[in-house]
Amino acid sequence: VLEALRILSQYNFEHSIRFIGFDAEELGLVGSSDYTLNGVAAYEDIQGVLNFEMIGYYSDEPNTQMLPVGFDLLFPAAAQVVADDEFRGNFLTVVGNVPSNSLIANYVSAAETYVPDLKLVEVAVPGTGTIVPDLRRSDHASFWDAGINALMLTDGANFRNLNYHTPDDEIETLDFGFMSNVVK
Repeated sequence: VLEALRILSQYNFEHSIRFIGFDAEELGLVGSSDYTLNGVAAYEDIQGVLNFEMIGYYSDEPNTQMLPVGFDLLFPAAAQVVADDEFRGNFLTVVGNVPSNSLIANYVSAAETYVPDLKLVEVAVPGTGTIVPDLRRSDHASFWDAGINALMLTDGANFRNLNYHTPDDEIETLDFGFMSNVVK
């Protein structure tokens, strides 16, 4: 976050960009829910949210990426991309809801332009994503609930990183090159 802020501070933008680290996500999206309910002024028009959620775990080994139960039924094209690459954990999942399709397209276009080697798997959930609870487990869901376009950018968390939320979840297991490419 600080590196993105440092780089972007050198440019002028037509609209404001906020860098926010929400509190108490693990306790039920408390910080982001409070922000969407009480922290957005009536005159503000949020164009989109990029939620960088678990972006540091990468593996090019086969069978290191799992998918949530039913993912293949709801998102057959995305599941097929993962299966065709032998379930390698070597991609970023770009999760939006259908109203956020333009934000998905813009992120994908920027990635293709500036980081062409970054593999992406795109998923657009219907409505606010309640049909897929595993894809609502981060702060972007508060924005969907408020009718604001948002993306969750994720390495898959516990569906890839077996160290997730364990004592073995240490900095040495992260891939800073992958993380840097996601932020680029």
